[in-house]
Amino acid sequence: MTPEQPRARVVIVSDDRVVLVERLEHGRRYFLFPGTAVEPGEPSQAAAARAARGQLGLDVEVVGIAYEEEFAGAVHTYYYANVLGGTFGAGDAVIEAEGDDLERSGGGSATPTWLPIRQLLAYDVRPVPLARRLDESARRL
Repeated sequence: MTPEQPRARVVIVSDDRVVLVERLEHGRRYFLFPGTAVEPGEPSQAAAARAARGQLGLDVEVVGIAYEEEFAGAVHTYYYANVLGGTFGAGDAVIEAEGDDLERSGGGSATPTWLPIRQLLAYDVRPVPLARRLDESARRL
């Protein structure tokens, strides 16, 4: 069995809020961190920055690993990132949904949004362990 392509995602936090992509698909509403597949030979940090630009319209500096997990046979690395420029919402918001993209998953919508960190656990934010970690960090401040 061939391992799936690794994924790189960004965690952008500003003013006690975090950027997520709201997915509406087949009557379900959930939130994912923006991300993409890592291309062969591409550093995963570069893929994370590419996802921020393409999906959100933001230029970012990747500054460190926030979380890492294996999901559906692929390693997903979530990177903290600082915004350097760009226009939020100017990207195309296409996001890989659990190993699938919007077109292959039968449609739906993907909308970039900011959610208050202290409200993350009230929503279906994936992955849950990262949402918990961000919530716990915010509550310690």
